[in-house]
Amino acid sequence: MANLTKCNLGYSLKNIPIPTRNAYLKSLIHQTENFIKRIRWRLFWFERHENKDQDIINDESHENFGLKTSNSPPSNAELYNFEGELYNMISNIKFSDHPNDFQEKMAQDLKTLKSGNKVVVEADKTTNLYQVSPEKYKETLLNNITKDYKLGNEDERKLVDDSTRSLASKLGIDDRLEKYSENQCFLTYKDHKENFYTAHPCRLINPAKSDLGNVSKSIIERTVSDIRKKTCVNQWKSTSDVLEWFRSVQNLKKARFIKFDIVEFYPSISSGLLDRALTYAKSITDLTSDEEEIIKLTKRSFLFNGKQCWVKKSEENFDVTMGSLDGAETSELIGVYLLNKITSIIPKEHLGLYRDDGLAIIGNSNGPKMDSIRKKLHATFKREGLKITVDIHDDSVNYLDVELFLNDNSYRPYKKPNDTPLYINAKSNHPPNIIKNIPDMISKRLSSISSTEQHFNDTKREYDVALESSGYDQPLSYQTPQLTPKKRRRTRNVIWFNPPYSTNVKTELGRRFFSILDRHFPVGHRLHKIFNRNTVKLSYSGG
Repeated sequence: MANLTKCNLGYSLKNIPIPTRNAYLKSLIHQTENFIKRIRWRLFWFERHENKDQDIINDESHENFGLKTSNSPPSNAELYNFEGELYNMISNIKFSDHPNDFQEKMAQDLKTLKSGNKVVVEADKTTNLYQVSPEKYKETLLNNITKDYKLGNEDERKLVDDSTRSLASKLGIDDRLEKYSENQCFLTYKDHKENFYTAHPCRLINPAKSDLGNVSKSIIERTVSDIRKKTCVNQWKSTSDVLEWFRSVQNLKKARFIKFDIVEFYPSISSGLLDRALTYAKSITDLTSDEEEIIKLTKRSFLFNGKQCWVKKSEENFDVTMGSLDGAETSELIGVYLLNKITSIIPKEHLGLYRDDGLAIIGNSNGPKMDSIRKKLHATFKREGLKITVDIHDDSVNYLDVELFLNDNSYRPYKKPNDTPLYINAKSNHPPNIIKNIPDMISKRLSSISSTEQHFNDTKREYDVALESSGYDQPLSYQTPQLTPKKRRRTRNVIWFNPPYSTNVKTELGRRFFSILDRHFPVGHRLHKIFNRNTVKLSYSGG
């Protein structure tokens, strides 16, 4: 650890400092301009529908995969006065100073971190920060890059760009795709690993991405959802899914847990493994050749470090990157394929997978049987080019953020030993409704992963202390989880205004905004049906 200096600020990194007046006004102007663009587009489409312009109506219903157009909406005389009054509202914003000790501490901590002439690196799964010299950071970053990457060339990038434009043109979204982003790669430290103090293991994050990843994400989400419905495999998306499964597995005699973890899952996904997963997907659900090509093309990725462009060392440029737009969805596609393979070893109703973490309950277990399953799991994943670690647990197991007990089918909250709970401080620059609801939200969360009130009480002490140190005086209390059926929500096309929040803003911005809205689009106005308090909402954005 001679090259690293550990720094734990003792509070959540999600706390928001109070912005300066100029920074606040700049952000408010930006958000107001975005809102005005949205209402101009809404009026544009509204008038085209009124005029029954079928070409425009067809264009509006065209799938755009959430990608925003680069075109600017036309201005409209009916909005001039409304827009003008919004800008007048900004020019008349009043401020007042509300200094507090926590905000001063954050400002001082930030100043200290910046003055150290060190690179500040976040931990991968804890709240720790580490300071390292720029030279050492660059060396470590380059070592992590060259382990799996080689220098790329401009011709390869051009080929990917041309293929992307061709597919985007087929989809009719070529006017919405931006150039491949050259966001710089960076590291996080895996300080939760046992060998951290000797080996300093890192995770290489590649945030460079193509907008085509949004298209791939949408396609894979639809595909995986359909596979899960048709095969009934347990691919979990949350702790609540795990608990629902655990409660359903009953009356297994001499049962034991098997937990397995896929080692370096994302980097280990090969083009061959993806091809096999796609072949399996096509045997279950519909997937066109163009959709398959889009999924594969987004894996031809690039990593940027300074002015250098890098590609994966494999024979072809193929990489499922941490931080890519469809990385999580790709891992889920591989996951449902792997679950199908594993069900030949473990019954699917006794098995589940969350990303790269698997869990199973084996009935009538004994030493030879568990060892046989362990060997079969290793062999199955090896055939797919993956490595796993397998642990066998007798009565209890820690999985995600819960601890499960087989003897009485109970469960309680769990956290890693070196992970201290930290919450948003009561003096953070968050909207008051968020600050007010923090204790209740935590109570509900801990209650939902506690099978009994006793389990809740046994584990809540550390969370109470964390809340108290964050400025809250409301203790946590057990709340019986309500298993209410999901209601179908009416979809309403809402336009959101997202002004920044600041404790130092004296003006009641929300009240002023809705007063302007009501005045310009009253009941009986031609545009009231599209611009009213049900179709226009306000929600504060952070900082």
